[in-house]
Amino acid sequence: MDVSKRDFIPCPKVDSSVVKIHPKVNVPSVDMNEWWAFTRTCFSKKNKTLGATFKQKKKAYELFSEAHNE
Repeated sequence: MDVSKRDFIPCPKVDSSVVKIHPKVNVPSVDMNEWWAFTRTCFSKKNKTLGATFKQKKKAYELFSEAHNE
């Protein structure tokens, strides 16, 4: 559901959304080195969108390299 920026004090510059995430019944097998490299990449830059992060070829290369070097 969407949440208006006017519902917050102080009022931010953007609207927000609330999402509900349900875990899958069957958990897929995951290479933990790849997972940690992925999450580190996603959350390494404050206020940067995931789209902007992964549009950078350098970041994609770093993500691939980190996962296979650990």
